[in-house]
Amino acid sequence: MDHRLLFRVDAGTGIGLGHLQRCLSLASALRAEGAECIFLTGAESSVLQKVTDAGFAAYPMLDGTPGGLEDLSQVIDLARSKGCRTVVVDSYRTDDGFQCDLMEAGLFVAAVDDLGRRACCHIVMDSSIEAAAVPRPPDSGETRFLLGPQYAALREEFWDLPTRATRSRVKEVLVTMGGADGAGLTPLVIDVLDSLEGDFAVTAIIGPFFKDSGTIEAAAARSTRGVRLVDSPDSVRDLMLEADVVVSAAGQTLYELAATGTPTIAVKVAENQSRNIRSFADRGVVVPVPFETAEQLRESLSGALRQVLSDIELRGRMSEAGRRLVDGKGARGCAGALLGADTVLSGA
Repeated sequence: MDHRLLFRVDAGTGIGLGHLQRCLSLASALRAEGAECIFLTGAESSVLQKVTDAGFAAYPMLDGTPGGLEDLSQVIDLARSKGCRTVVVDSYRTDDGFQCDLMEAGLFVAAVDDLGRRACCHIVMDSSIEAAAVPRPPDSGETRFLLGPQYAALREEFWDLPTRATRSRVKEVLVTMGGADGAGLTPLVIDVLDSLEGDFAVTAIIGPFFKDSGTIEAAAARSTRGVRLVDSPDSVRDLMLEADVVVSAAGQTLYELAATGTPTIAVKVAENQSRNIRSFADRGVVVPVPFETAEQLRESLSGALRQVLSDIELRGRMSEAGRRLVDGKGARGCAGALLGADTVLSGA
């Protein structure tokens, strides 16, 4: 029978691509099982293009308050017009009432949520490392919880990864500060890397929502070592596998880096990353670095890089810990749960 699902996802300038990318990964796993997925997401052309490039229909969210009545009406109307029984919500800007209203409209509701919020929905997908330890509301009813990094929805290129060996000498450092880098930290990271000893090259990713790529280009131009700039790559898997060390923002990218076994220095650039970065650090997957001021970050990042670049045993332990924690197959597990629920809902 036909399975059609609607994804309501936050994405764009100031939000980044983390929500969208994990939903696209889940949609790819659903498509592999014969389901049809459509997206309701940010109206920026680069966001919609990312969805259509992945082979899915994209509809822009209307102007208005996210999680408000217009948002709710658009989701319900689009789901009904496209024959979608299931709605997947991935948003920090909607609340529990939004999902309850979707359920009252007769929709099966799944929430991708890593904030440990209330669960007015049928399925909660929380890939946070500590998800199972977060207190859940006692009145969750029939809600099914898919908890932990085994449910991290990574894109298809991370589902089956080659065995990785830790090189004795660092040859390549990758810098990836998310889809937006709202704090403009990429030039600072390049400058810090340039101040360190070692014969290694640097690759820096310029995300699609970067506001000032000129400052990054200037930092690369003044660097005394080779700096390669990669603008909005379609794939980051090979860049991660090529890198011996990565400096990354502490968002969803950490799951991909863990799956590839890439030793990572994770920079907390937003408060909602606190639990994420702490959990990865506690398991030895990343070396955490907070961002409070530019000067503090320079000093902390420089110290962390010296530690990781010089210690092959540490890099080896970080690589092994990451691969043990994230196997890359979470999207398929979530897809199976969603399709099974959709079948029960339809009475098939």
